[in-house]
Amino acid sequence: MVAGPVANMPNLRDQRLLRLYDYWHEKAEGRRMPAYRDIDALDMKSWLGNLVLVEFKESLFDYRIRLEGTHIEDYYGDRRTGHGFELVTSAGERELLMRQYRPVYEDGRPAYYEAAFENSYGIFSHQAKLLLPLSQDGQNVNMILAAIYFL
Repeated sequence: MVAGPVANMPNLRDQRLLRLYDYWHEKAEGRRMPAYRDIDALDMKSWLGNLVLVEFKESLFDYRIRLEGTHIEDYYGDRRTGHGFELVTSAGERELLMRQYRPVYEDGRPAYYEAAFENSYGIFSHQAKLLLPLSQDGQNVNMILAAIYFL
C-alpha cells in the first residue's frame, strides 16, 4: 500500500514539511516509498539546512548519520555526520528516538512528531520532525530522511 495524503498525520501543518512530504510522495511514483537515488539534491535546496539522512546497516540500532543540515549542527553546536547510536548517551533521548524511528523503519510509513526534550549534550530542544522512509529494494527501509524544524 502506498502512503497517500497526510490525512494520517493531522498535526502536520507546517507548510515546509507538507511540501517535503508531497515531494517524497511524488518521488515514490506509486511505490510504498522512494529510494535515495530518486531524490535529487537540487530539489532539496529549501530544506537542506534542516535535513538529517540516517542510513541503516543491519538493524535499527546499527545506523550512521550520512548528512546533517547546518541549521541542526548550529543548534546543537556539534557535527554528528558519520556518527551513530554511540552519540546518544541520554537514556531519555535514546528512548524518544527509538519510539519515533522504529515504526518508520519497521513499517515503511512516514511519521510526524512534535517533541520537547533534553538531548545527550544537555541542550533543550523543542522540535517538529517529519520522518520519511527510503528503500533501496522497494520493501525494506535502509534510510530515513528526517526534516527537523525547531519550535
